[in-house]
Amino acid sequence: MIKLKSLLLEADWPDMILNDRYTWYHGRTVDSDVFSLDYVGGEKANDQEGPGFYFTNSLENARSYAYPNGIVLKCKINYKKFIIKGDTSETKTSKRILVDLIKSSPDKDYTLENFDENPQIAMVKAVNSYLRYTDAYDAYQILARDFYRYNAKDYLKALSKYYDAQLTKHNNNIYHLVVYKPEIITVIDKIKI
Repeated sequence: MIKLKSLLLEADWPDMILNDRYTWYHGRTVDSDVFSLDYVGGEKANDQEGPGFYFTNSLENARSYAYPNGIVLKCKINYKKFIIKGDTSETKTSKRILVDLIKSSPDKDYTLENFDENPQIAMVKAVNSYLRYTDAYDAYQILARDFYRYNAKDYLKALSKYYDAQLTKHNNNIYHLVVYKPEIITVIDKIKI
């Protein structure tokens, strides 16, 4: 944890992102303030940054997801540990987490056969294939597509043992926070579009 904190302090992230009292916005087209894993990874899901609950630090950015008649939820997120994807700081891939994510997959036996017919050799080859990515964001996203393609809820349950969310920097100081655990989200206001 000390290494993560020092990495975060050295990185070029705005102080507001690291402050757990920072406000995040979530735009949606339905008038509901419920966050449930039952709604993650459905057929209509547009999970460009992986499965989870999407938030942004920009009210205008959130409004674009709620357009034309939705709502924006103003929230506090009680995150402790997150994956970072950005220009100056990246979270390193963990072999232990990769193994656990693979073992937790409901499709592990079938998917491991794509790596080798021998389950032990397949596990080694699978883990090594994800370790070639230099950061956890890429490795875990690709693993999720391979092992949890139709099981986003199971993926989030497995990954949330290690991380609460992932943070991604976009253009114009817009950040996206993809939250894995609905229980760390507190809605503080609902804004009608």
